[in-house]
Amino acid sequence: MTEQRRQELEDVVVRVVRARYPGIDFPAIRVWPELDHDGDPHLRVEIHFRPEDEELRCKIGLGVPLIDEMWTELAAIGETRFPMPRFLRAGDVRH
Repeated sequence: MTEQRRQELEDVVVRVVRARYPGIDFPAIRVWPELDHDGDPHLRVEIHFRPEDEELRCKIGLGVPLIDEMWTELAAIGETRFPMPRFLRAGDVRH
């Protein structure tokens, strides 16, 4: 995957997350390709939230509506990999 394509996918995911949760300031939303435990490709999505928004994780969970909306929007631009989101405190940034 090129960096340009990764950025395009990340832009779609950021738009979906911010539209679904207006008023929440997510410090980072990142997307990159991975393989699952069976070797199948998917998109890892990390959604970082601020400590003061901790209760948001309980409300968001890994809700089917969020995943479905991500998948629909990604498919609209030709992406076939399934998005696999996880929610992390802003300090738990992956390097």
